[in-house]
Amino acid sequence: MSADDVPLHDVQALVFSAFPACKVAQFHMLTIVDQSAFRQWMNEVLPQVTSAAVPAADELSSACQLAFSSSGLSQLGVDTADGQLPPIFVRGTHCSNQQSRVGDIGENAPEHWHWGSARQSAVDAVLLTYGKDVPTLTGFQKSLRLGTSSGFSVAHSIRSCRLADDREHFGFRDGINQPRLQPFSAIHPRSPNHVAVGEFLFGHRNQDGDLALTPLLSRSARDSCSTVNGSFLVFRQLEQDVPLFWSWLESVAGQTGLSARQLAEKMLGLSMDGISAADTRQQPRADGGFRYAHDRDGRLVPIGSHVRRANPRDSLFGASGRGLWTRIKDAFSGARQSSNSFVNRHRIIRRGFPYGSVTKVGYPESIAAQMLPCALDWASDERRGLNFLCLNADLSKQFELIQNSWLNSPKFGDLENGVDPIAGVPADDDYANFRIPQAPTRTQLRGLPQFIRVRGSAYLMLPSLQTLRWLAQGPQHGGA
Repeated sequence: MSADDVPLHDVQALVFSAFPACKVAQFHMLTIVDQSAFRQWMNEVLPQVTSAAVPAADELSSACQLAFSSSGLSQLGVDTADGQLPPIFVRGTHCSNQQSRVGDIGENAPEHWHWGSARQSAVDAVLLTYGKDVPTLTGFQKSLRLGTSSGFSVAHSIRSCRLADDREHFGFRDGINQPRLQPFSAIHPRSPNHVAVGEFLFGHRNQDGDLALTPLLSRSARDSCSTVNGSFLVFRQLEQDVPLFWSWLESVAGQTGLSARQLAEKMLGLSMDGISAADTRQQPRADGGFRYAHDRDGRLVPIGSHVRRANPRDSLFGASGRGLWTRIKDAFSGARQSSNSFVNRHRIIRRGFPYGSVTKVGYPESIAAQMLPCALDWASDERRGLNFLCLNADLSKQFELIQNSWLNSPKFGDLENGVDPIAGVPADDDYANFRIPQAPTRTQLRGLPQFIRVRGSAYLMLPSLQTLRWLAQGPQHGGA
């Protein structure tokens, strides 16, 4: 995307880059304790907040981003009850109304969180810091005055470290198959991966050609600021039970005629290296440029697999397994094209970052050798998982729809009694199932354990640089 389409200097760089050259990160949950001192700190660090205009963002040796929760905006004088902000953002993720929609029930419920629940210190802001190595990150964080400002306290911090070959702790390559942001005028309806920038940035045209939601932040009738070029950021700390995942796979793989690794790949919907079995290109690659047109019944990639649920592509509509005549009608009716168009209205940009030490317990031998942290001294936490970060302009239409209607719904495609086998949270044990419709046997696995647990969650706004400056100015400076 060029600067002619989006004013990149006003957008925080996380929207366009995952900072891949930065192998370590630390995410700080801040509680504002002194509004004036916090604003002073903001004014000092804002020049170091990385914008999308920075040259070669993917090669940066350090970066930082700053996001706010509804409570943080309120602490800075914003009227969060004036109806401008979406109610689900104002309520936050620990609200009981949101918990069932996103699967924060049972072992995922807020009472089990390390941060972000109503009983813990408020998460008013999150400072995301990145570095190419530990010394670089440590020095960079000192320049941000994390330990010297009287404006806030650090409620919680998470040290994070990438794994070799961009893998996550179950062993799969992660961060691939991302949407490619385009201006609405350049969107092709048949493109599986080109998505209008308005699905991710406030104030730009989305997949329908409409201007995305652009809340107005107000401190008074004469003191307000547009949020154009900002986005919503979902932050969820997901703890992964690696030994349970691989030991369970070993125990049930014999029922399927597959190895534990092959079964894991069926459940995720990709190979360990990020290649889809549905990729019919001459040279399949981990870039997301494939469709499910040749795999309607899920024999290559099960319909209930994680990746197929999270991004159904061209397979959401149409009659899977309903016979030749229905398939012919579907092909001519454009159902697959309309499915792709519909799905692209609900995409998210993922910016996940692993945390914790690598365990050698449970992995198949072929995988264990690949599981290496990029910084051993930074990956010391005995717990491990993924800091799930995603960007979207509409929390309800994008993140929550994916969680509620696709990952955690037992009814998906032609399935009626199973949720996502990797990240799903069944309402009861009757829905902890996974179907594999392929040779050598057609198998339904029942009673899947929960491999991932939520350990913290927050809905945040990733403001534009202009909005950050307005928040830092204070009400005596008037509106922007």
